[in-house]
Amino acid sequence: MASGDLTGGTRLNGYVGAYADVATRPGGKRTVGGRAVTSVSLDVGHLAAPLEAPQLAGPAARLDFLDGIRALAALFVVLHHVYLSVYDGFPTNTGPAVLTPLLYGHFGVAVFIVVSGFSLGLAPAKRGWDLGRGGYWTFMRRRAWRIIPPYWAALAVSVALVAVLGIRTHDAVSWKGVATHFLLVQDLVEGASPNGAFWSIAVEWQLYWVFPLLLLVRRLWGPVVLTALAVSAAVAIGMASDHGGGVVVQKLLAVSPQLGALFVLGLVAAAATSRRAILGARRLWGGLALAAGLSAVLACAWLGTERAIADLYWLDLLVGLATACCLAYATEAATSRTRRALEHKPLLSVGRFSYSLYLIHAPVLLVAWVFVVQPLDVSSGAKLAVMMGVVVPLIIAASYGFHVAVERPFIEHRSWAELSRHWERRRPAHLARTQRT
Repeated sequence: MASGDLTGGTRLNGYVGAYADVATRPGGKRTVGGRAVTSVSLDVGHLAAPLEAPQLAGPAARLDFLDGIRALAALFVVLHHVYLSVYDGFPTNTGPAVLTPLLYGHFGVAVFIVVSGFSLGLAPAKRGWDLGRGGYWTFMRRRAWRIIPPYWAALAVSVALVAVLGIRTHDAVSWKGVATHFLLVQDLVEGASPNGAFWSIAVEWQLYWVFPLLLLVRRLWGPVVLTALAVSAAVAIGMASDHGGGVVVQKLLAVSPQLGALFVLGLVAAAATSRRAILGARRLWGGLALAAGLSAVLACAWLGTERAIADLYWLDLLVGLATACCLAYATEAATSRTRRALEHKPLLSVGRFSYSLYLIHAPVLLVAWVFVVQPLDVSSGAKLAVMMGVVVPLIIAASYGFHVAVERPFIEHRSWAELSRHWERRRPAHLARTQRT
C-alpha cells in the first residue's frame, strides 16, 4: 500500500480519495461522480449519537434494541475499514470471496441515519409531532451539546494522529480542512480532511436544522406526504445527476439528499411507538423489512461490487427502507427472537459508546496499520488476522475510554454549570485546596 495524502480524507489503499463521491453521489456504470473508482477513503458515514433509551407507553416500554443495532452497524463499519486496509483494489474484491460483504460498509450510513431519525422522532410522536417545550433553539442547543463537544475532541485527536502519521508518510495537516471540519461545513466547502469519516456528521447536523420543518409537515399533512416529498426530492436529484445535472445539482448532491430521505423514513417509523399494537402490523413490517433487505442483497449480487458501489446512492434507499421497517417491526414485536438477539448485553454495551467508536476508530486504525501491521513480513491473510484479533479490540477499548472521558460527561450533565460542578467534585482534594488559597 503506497503512502499518499492522508489529510485528504484519512485514506486507505493508496490514499487516493473517491469514496466520498460514492457516499454522496449516484454513479454511472464505470465512474463515481465523474471519476473512476480506484480506491477508498474512510468516508463511511455518521453513527448518530445515541439518545438515552426512552421510556414509552406504546408497544414497547423501552427500546434497548436500538443500541444493539448501533453496535452491529458500528462494528461492521470498523471491520469494513480493517478489510480495506489489508486488501487493495476497491471496489473490486481482492480478498477472500466470503468476505465480499465487508466492501459494503457504506450501508452503515443508511442504518445510522434511519436510526437517528427514528430516535429523534420518539418524543414528538407521543405529543402529536410537536417539537416540545423550549422550541427550536432549545432543541438545537441540546443536539449541539450532545454531539459537538465529543466531535471537536475527536477532531483534535485526529489532527494529532495525522501529524504522527506524517512522520512516515510525509504529509502535513491541512489547516483549511481542520477549519471546515470545526465549523461543520466540510460537505459544502472543499478541504483536506484529518478524518474522512467526519463528512456525514456535517450532513446530520444540517438535518437537525430542518427537523422542526419535517415535524410540521408530518403534523399537517401526515406520513405519506412527508415521505413522498423527501423520497421524490432525492430521486429527482439523483436522476438529474445521472443525466448530466449541472452545478446546482452537484451542490445539492454534496448534502446527500438520499440521506435526508432516509432520515424521514426513520422519523415516520417512530409512529409505531406511539400507538397500541395493531393486528397484523408486526407481520406487515417484518415482511416489508425482509423484502427490502433481500432486494438490496440481490441487487448487490447481480450488479457486482464495482457497479453496486457506483450506485450506492440508489441502494441506500432500499437499505434505508429495510431499516425503517425493521425498527417498526422490532417495536411491535417486543418478545420476538430478533429483538431479544439485539438486546444481548455485550451489544447494548458497545451500542452505548458507538458514537465514540465511530469518531476515533479511523485514525487509530491507520496508526496501527502504518506503524505496526503493514511492515510485518507476513501474508495478507495473516495481517487481516492481526488486525481483527488485536487491533479491533484495542480500537474498541480506546473508544470506550474516549466515551468515558469525553462523551459521557456531556450525556450525564446538561449544562456548563453542571459539568463544572462535576469536575470540581472529581478534582483531587489537595488541588482544590490549592486553588481556593
